[in-house]
Amino acid sequence: MKNDFINNIKLDDESIHKNQNKEIFDKTGFDLQSWDEIIGLQRKLNNEIDPNWQANKLDWKTAMVIESTELVDSINWKWWKNMSTDWANIEIEMIVLLHSIFAKSIELNIHSNLFGLVVVSETQKQIRTKNEELANEIKNKIINEFIGFVSRDDMVNSLRIWLEIWFTLGYSSIDIFKIYKMKYVLNNFRQDHGYKTGEYVKLWNGKEDNVIAQQLITTIPYDDEFMNNLYIELDKEYLKNLSTVKNIQSFIKNNLKWNEFMIRVPDDDRKIFLEFATEYANYMES
Repeated sequence: MKNDFINNIKLDDESIHKNQNKEIFDKTGFDLQSWDEIIGLQRKLNNEIDPNWQANKLDWKTAMVIESTELVDSINWKWWKNMSTDWANIEIEMIVLLHSIFAKSIELNIHSNLFGLVVVSETQKQIRTKNEELANEIKNKIINEFIGFVSRDDMVNSLRIWLEIWFTLGYSSIDIFKIYKMKYVLNNFRQDHGYKTGEYVKLWNGKEDNVIAQQLITTIPYDDEFMNNLYIELDKEYLKNLSTVKNIQSFIKNNLKWNEFMIRVPDDDRKIFLEFATEYANYMES
């Protein structure tokens, strides 16, 4: 009965946006306005990156395959390596994947048909304990199902698999909206602070900026000012980190032995050594 109600909703009817949003929310907990908002943010992000992105047919397929492998790499599947599954990074990689799913869906003009799938998937979710068994199942879903649907441009089934994983982990559609917005704000923050030109520093006192952003959103109310307040808090944290980084960079620049060492380092490896030095100095500073 609930599924019939959902399937009868059509997103392209403005009167439904106005009159049935509360009904949808009361029955399912799904916020239609937030769905519209993140689709709008995805359009905006795409336009900022490439104003002609739809005509240029960007390679979202390859992006999703690569992002999928990064997600799988967060899972403890390597028999030759001692590691544990990084659940926090899986969350981030899932949201990164969702950006590409939405972008491709907008390009194919099928995004309006997807929101009902989100609602149905959430009402049918079965939360599982985060353990290595579940991690291995997620790996198999990504490798054996998700990537196959992506390769055929089947965004409906790609999103279906994505949602199965997301809701199994105990997250909600509200978490989709919240973490999606977090990633959107962080992407904009990076661009505003020299990401393209190489000036941006991604490690903040030994932690990646993604991790810092995740920590910040646990303390920021999820309301109309959520994105603006997150940007402000990111700016504060980055400024604190930047003063430390500048001291490190000054040391590196003026230290004769360091410069003699770096001259001998191949160009391809130089960035790795600089990042290591920065991370180590941040660790010592803290």
